[in-house]
Amino acid sequence: MNNLRSATKFINMMAVVTTSLFLFLIALASEAKEPPVATKYYEKEFDNSVDALPKNFKGHDARAIFKTLVKNKGFNKTNFESDNEYAERIAKSAESIYLTKTLPLNAKLAFVIDYRYSQYKSNIYHANSHVIHPASLSNYRQQLFLGGFDGFLWDSKAINRGNYIGSNAYGVSKRIRSLKMDQTWISFNQMEFVTHMGIKDFRWFQPLGTQSEFPMSPEDAMQAKDNMNMLLIGTTSPPYYVKEHEHISPTLDKPNDADIDISAINMDIEQIWFFDSKSGRIYHRLVSKHLNAASSSR
Repeated sequence: MNNLRSATKFINMMAVVTTSLFLFLIALASEAKEPPVATKYYEKEFDNSVDALPKNFKGHDARAIFKTLVKNKGFNKTNFESDNEYAERIAKSAESIYLTKTLPLNAKLAFVIDYRYSQYKSNIYHANSHVIHPASLSNYRQQLFLGGFDGFLWDSKAINRGNYIGSNAYGVSKRIRSLKMDQTWISFNQMEFVTHMGIKDFRWFQPLGTQSEFPMSPEDAMQAKDNMNMLLIGTTSPPYYVKEHEHISPTLDKPNDADIDISAINMDIEQIWFFDSKSGRIYHRLVSKHLNAASSSR
């Protein structure tokens, strides 16, 4: 690209990624401390009745499951199928479809959302009120995909492709950094999620939102500050996966030229846990109202 747009003319990314996501992606590539590569992911179906998680729990491998979903052409909805017909067809073949060698399509999955992908250096503790805010919640983005799905960032990798000099129509030159980014997200239907989890509004996801905090003693917070991550628990749901590519053009204020491959597994999220990534201790659980209703009716 030889020409730069004016700093006041940001490209319109709202169809797929928001301006806030644009800033977040670049921050990940340049400033954020990336989590260590997982050595071994969970291979069994997740049991959400456990009192604690294994030490250094990694959860399931979202990237590997996404690749399996893409390879299975049966997930592609044809132009001649209604939404109900598509859902019925997948449901009938669910027992014969596997996400991994051991996990069927309807298996209970658990994906770890690592706070170190967020813009925060640690989880945020408010000593006066004895509550903690999970930094992993800021990995959340609204309207991430064209289908209207929201998502939590599971993994992000960036390759620096070098630099070049670009200029705008007024002759202003700037050194541009070129990036190739590969991101994996856990996506979900916004309105269903809000209804199921009993969330009143989206302040729940904001860094200082009152609904995003929960009580914790100072002693526990000292340990949780640098170790607490979030766990998304649920099953895959239509459209099962989303695959998109985006390009972010540079501006004078943000001289980054980025190509982004976006991959996502779509889920029906039933529970959210906040846990200690080292010890496996579970600090807090949010459970779908549907599950609570089912439990109380037994």
